[in-house]
Amino acid sequence: MREIQEGLVKDGLARPNELSDGNEASEELSKMTSVLPTMWLGSQNGSVFVHSAVSQWRRCLHSIQLKDSVLNIVHVQGRVVCALADGSVAIFRRGPDGQWDLSKYHTVTLGLPHHSVRSLAAVYNKVWCGYKNKIHVVDPKSLVVLDFWNISMYRYFEFSDIEKHIDTYIMHNTAKKYILDITHLSKLKCSLFSHVQGRVVCALADGSVAIFRRGPDGQWDLSKYHTVTLGLPHHSVRSLAAVYNKVWCGYKNKIHVVDPKSLVVLKSFDAHPRRESQVRQMTWAGDGVWVSIRLDSTLRMYNAHTYQHLQDVDIEPYVSKMLGMYTFCSCVTIRTLLAETIISPFGW
Repeated sequence: MREIQEGLVKDGLARPNELSDGNEASEELSKMTSVLPTMWLGSQNGSVFVHSAVSQWRRCLHSIQLKDSVLNIVHVQGRVVCALADGSVAIFRRGPDGQWDLSKYHTVTLGLPHHSVRSLAAVYNKVWCGYKNKIHVVDPKSLVVLDFWNISMYRYFEFSDIEKHIDTYIMHNTAKKYILDITHLSKLKCSLFSHVQGRVVCALADGSVAIFRRGPDGQWDLSKYHTVTLGLPHHSVRSLAAVYNKVWCGYKNKIHVVDPKSLVVLKSFDAHPRRESQVRQMTWAGDGVWVSIRLDSTLRMYNAHTYQHLQDVDIEPYVSKMLGMYTFCSCVTIRTLLAETIISPFGW
């Protein structure tokens, strides 16, 4: 059995029925892959799927049906926290044998089910949850809400993202909250943040990015910021990716590479030939940057140093093959990307 497990982890190509015909061996294989690093996937219908991050990637190790859509997933303190569309978060933990136990989970309700928990961020050993105009700080081990406060005076304001580097933060050993007000930026509609080289870059809805830096006293000085315009205000900067010490910005069908220290655009190139296309997601792994286009099933990879287009990968045939008879729509699009070289040199 040891040889079987070692071979599986090494190449990830062998199928379960090729490894052993015994039920005992299959059970040991499932336990092994669940104990090792995993990848969690959430769906709009409330399903959560757990796959191995090291081998046999197409095999679903665990799955569960939650009561509403899964909007975000984070891992902190050995727990997995899922943000749901009914205003609650589901918290999962491993069982005594080291496997993820999806049958026993705890739900923390943050508000009425009319609004969703739209964003999550792992901050130190806590989870910050964005619900309507509030931030709730949840301890995933004690399963309680430690603190919550209004981040905006408008009740119908909702977060699109939480970034621990700017805006609002709790000092590590105190309970005092410091609010950095950026509401004086009348055209600021932040959908994405990126932190690189000691700068925070905010993607704006008017086709520009705002770059913030700390003042001489070490505090963030939001009154002095620099704006880099990438295009006309009819389109938004829809995606950001910190690549080495630069920031890649997706604007329409183009990618602009910005140096947050010199405040200049170093390189601009087309990610798609159609001008009406929109760069949707970008993720960086090693020397490659993966890019997805809105309403397109093809992943594009670029060299992180030379910006050269390296290859295209159309995922629609693979998705159709995996789903088979359960495919409800022939249109396959890419909604999110993740590349984590710590657990696996592959992209999800």
